[in-house]
Amino acid sequence: MSQSIKNLDYIKIEDNIVPPELTRHLFEEKDGKSYTNLISLFKDYSENKTVAFIGAGMSIPLDIPGWKDLMERLLDKCSTRFKNKYKKKLGLGPKAYPELADDIFKSLKRRQKAAEFYDEIRQMMDPQVISHTQTHEKIVATTNIQLTTNFDSAIDQTYKHFRDLGDRIADEKLKISPNVFSIYNNEIERPPDSSKGNIYYLHADMQSDFYILRKCDYNRYYPNVSKKKAGSQNCIIHCLRTFYQFNNIVFIGFSFDDNYVKECFYAIAKQVQLEYEESQNRYDIACRPGPRKNQIRHYLLVSENTAKDWLQKNSISIFKEFEPLNIYPIIYSKNRHLFIYDLFNKLDRARG
Repeated sequence: MSQSIKNLDYIKIEDNIVPPELTRHLFEEKDGKSYTNLISLFKDYSENKTVAFIGAGMSIPLDIPGWKDLMERLLDKCSTRFKNKYKKKLGLGPKAYPELADDIFKSLKRRQKAAEFYDEIRQMMDPQVISHTQTHEKIVATTNIQLTTNFDSAIDQTYKHFRDLGDRIADEKLKISPNVFSIYNNEIERPPDSSKGNIYYLHADMQSDFYILRKCDYNRYYPNVSKKKAGSQNCIIHCLRTFYQFNNIVFIGFSFDDNYVKECFYAIAKQVQLEYEESQNRYDIACRPGPRKNQIRHYLLVSENTAKDWLQKNSISIFKEFEPLNIYPIIYSKNRHLFIYDLFNKLDRARG
């Protein structure tokens, strides 16, 4: 059974405080893992060390289509005959989408309409209501590094908002022009600058209208998952591994429905563990103390409904699923979507 945590005044961890308004919004399993993980996040948080991994869930308020809606819109560009034949793939879920995207692109290419594939994606990524949310603002204000697999420019727009605000109130600290890295020319392998903001677009390069959506591109950029070496690019793997090994990653609005990203992290975690074990054996042979095991922790912010859906689809709790990855889920109650905003607001205040 589940229960909400109540009647908690505060918990002090070194110099940080986990406020009661956050703990009351947790959806707790009986053993209180979300609660424990929230405490751990406050303890681990550091502006320069904590990395925000921003997923598609953060773009829903901007009226940006999710993965399924995106595929439906692309499918609508195809002939009626093609749609009738392939629309059933939409019901197979996200694992089928990269292959479906390949099929759609090939269909459009045969009709001399290949350019419409990327044109449609670009148009759908243009926010129609607002350019970003207050939650984006809090995340950017409390982290120097943002990773994203999204195609939209919400993070860029958030920095622009701060620059405009800085101009209006004459505050130079707000006028940050972030480093923007993308998969184009392997830019995402470049290290971040701790003195300014850093955005890493893992699946998109808006300047060249390139997006990782098709299976052939996933196979190329995730060779540790596809096992295809010909023409492969390791820039995404190297980028993710660096941040996984040395930074605390907080996944926000990211459900791990993207199987390539999920399996890539599994492969990275396994490789890091193997390297640790090998180095431990070498030190043992030399009769010297072995290196310390990498204890970097990562966090997944997830809603109650998403966690329940996960359990139904996978027959394993979300805590058990991500335990091998050192990813610690924090589940917040339904209808508590301001939890993420509140969390980063409190982290900002805890930073002091």
